[in-house]
Amino acid sequence: MAVEGLPALRRRLMEMGLLPGTPLRLIRRMSLGGVVELEVRRSRVSIGHGEAARLIVAPL
Repeated sequence: MAVEGLPALRRRLMEMGLLPGTPLRLIRRMSLGGVVELEVRRSRVSIGHGEAARLIVAPL
């Protein structure tokens, strides 16, 4: 996984544990709230669809 975007967004996502190379799993996408729930390092993280669009995910 890689993170694109403005430095403030990249820093925020990295502080949440979304570091380049870290495996993650999509738990659910909520269409009404515009939220994506991910599992990262045995923790669950919710981010907006716009933030999720900045993640570049490569298959294992």
